[in-house]
Amino acid sequence: MAHSTPTDSREQTLAEMLAELATGGSPLAVYDREGTFRSTEPTTTTEEYDRQCTRLAEDPGFTSNEGECYRNAQRAARGCVELQYVEGVALPAGLPVPVRHAWVEVDETVLELDWGESVVPDAEAAYLGVEYDTAAVEAVRDTGDTTASPVAATRTPRGQSGSSHDRHR
Repeated sequence: MAHSTPTDSREQTLAEMLAELATGGSPLAVYDREGTFRSTEPTTTTEEYDRQCTRLAEDPGFTSNEGECYRNAQRAARGCVELQYVEGVALPAGLPVPVRHAWVEVDETVLELDWGESVVPDAEAAYLGVEYDTAAVEAVRDTGDTTASPVAATRTPRGQSGSSHDRHR
């Protein structure tokens, strides 16, 4: 397990469950090896975070379809340098088991596009994920599969090809 150290009980639960489920070359194994815990609280100034929350909420061209997290995150990240596409596993508040999931981040903070009325994630949720660069996201989008993820298509997380964007909380 190479991911960052859990900082609370939800992250600890997520790490333990992921370790049990991760096998071989599965996407879960990639997340377990390469993922880091992600922040649900802005770590820097909240100006850009607030701007992106408002932009996504008010953009009539962007609709988030529940159950289509990969598609939602890919669409949100496309063409927006402030947003980073991330996928991994999440343990939402109220659910006893983690789920494979995709989301976007701004200033290293999760924006939740799939659960709830707001893009601000529940503070009780835990996220562990791997960032993927725009090329990986675009390669998956071009397949037309709205449930596909870059981990299956490229196996090249952001930061492993010379990028300086490895983020650990």
